Amino acid sequence: QMCIRDRSTGKSDHLSMEAMDSHSGVSSGNEEGNAASWTMVSEENETAPLPSSFPTQLVSINDDQMLSLNPSAVEYLRSLPKPIYCITLAGVAREGKSTWLTMFLRWLDRKLGKGDTNQQFKISKGVITCTSGSWVWGTTELPNGAEGTLFLVDTQGLASGNQEGLNRLFTFSVLLSNVLVLNVLRQVNDDTLNKLGAVSALSRLVQGSVDVFPELLTLVRDFDLDITEDGFADNNEYLEDLLKPDGSTERDATRASIKSIFAKRSLISMEAPTKSEKAFLNSWNGDGDDAEPGLPPAGDFVESFEKSAELILEAALANPKRLGDTMLDGAMLADLAEEIVNNINEKPVDLHDALHSIFDGVCRRAAESARDQITASIEQVKSKLPMSTEELEAELRGIRMMASSNYDVKVKESGVPDGDPTVTTHMDDLERVLADKWDFITNENEKVILEIIQDLSLIHISEPTRLLSISYAVFCLKKKKKKKTKEKCCIYNCYRHNSICMGEQAICNVI
Repeated sequence: QMCIRDRSTGKSDHLSMEAMDSHSGVSSGNEEGNAASWTMVSEENETAPLPSSFPTQLVSINDDQMLSLNPSAVEYLRSLPKPIYCITLAGVAREGKSTWLTMFLRWLDRKLGKGDTNQQFKISKGVITCTSGSWVWGTTELPNGAEGTLFLVDTQGLASGNQEGLNRLFTFSVLLSNVLVLNVLRQVNDDTLNKLGAVSALSRLVQGSVDVFPELLTLVRDFDLDITEDGFADNNEYLEDLLKPDGSTERDATRASIKSIFAKRSLISMEAPTKSEKAFLNSWNGDGDDAEPGLPPAGDFVESFEKSAELILEAALANPKRLGDTMLDGAMLADLAEEIVNNINEKPVDLHDALHSIFDGVCRRAAESARDQITASIEQVKSKLPMSTEELEAELRGIRMMASSNYDVKVKESGVPDGDPTVTTHMDDLERVLADKWDFITNENEKVILEIIQDLSLIHISEPTRLLSISYAVFCLKKKKKKKTKEKCCIYNCYRHNSICMGEQAICNVI
């Protein structure tokens, strides 16, 4: 069961994991539902972007150890504005990852002036882990008026299932993040490194030299060691010493992977909670019906947590999610998620291919937007017909310039390099659409003109003025009789070199 806590009322509702996997509806805890708190998701996958008031599952591990994305959550990703600040919490199962993220949610609400709230990730009541796959929560409400989206990811515990699927999940979570928090209880020792084999699997599941890996913050909970007694100046020096090889093949592989993959890394420590503080945190377990709001009372534990939360949030906001030099928005992050899952189940993720796929998605969406603008503009021109050839061509040139400019702006704003082949590919497609629309509206203009001409009669007024190479004759156009109504056109037109001199009135301009 997943516990969904209503942000506005504090009431809880429950949704089975099976229901979430099939993307069935989310109830509000009563028969009528509560549309203000969250959005309904139908079994037919006619989904709207999910709200940020509760975590939702982004990816799951099926029985074959393959990753599977939740389409509703992917669409929610697409709606998020950039920059994206993605914090992922990973680590061994049953060591308080979901509890820390719940504290972070409530601490963030306090920073935003919302007081003590009941937001939380699902926390298991017993010894069995409750987080399956990865669960996400996002908000565009950031401290100090910062722009963008803060995105939190809670992952299934390492060493809590088939390692093949867990390795894929860990790799997926790392590639999506710009800050990876590695949650460790008490200290980083040999047992911890033995359980972190998924880190070394990263080098096997990812290939390519694109800069995508996040900053690593090792969060040591309930830390009570005095590192100065061993001669370490600070936590970071202690961490680097822990990453020195000790002769164990598996542990040294994990150490080597951490050092090679996470070029920027540091260690943060937290105090252990007191007995009363543990009781407060334990009230969040299970159903959460008796859950205490907000955070435990002020003390060393909460103070150390707030310090760690500030450091982690600061690290995330300082370096938005990028792939190479490209800053990702929600749509690009969703493309990256799909690219990872589409590949990692069968082969290593090629970062160069992933980057190209993201660029292709950006250019495709920019071209679709430009096509919509072209269609709307052509309809406006159609309502003005008939027009002279010069007027019509001027309108169409303006439409082409507008569409091309808007396409270029969207592509450049997303950080797609000018030389990327996807830019030219989708621009060529856009030019073909423009050519088709040009032919269409030109034909429509001719049809309107012919319809008008069919309603006119040509009357010969005089003979040519002289028998020379340049001569003149006078004609008059008048409307055909309709229902005994007689109307004449008072504008005379003359032929010169078999061309028509245009008169001033609209009807003669058409001719």
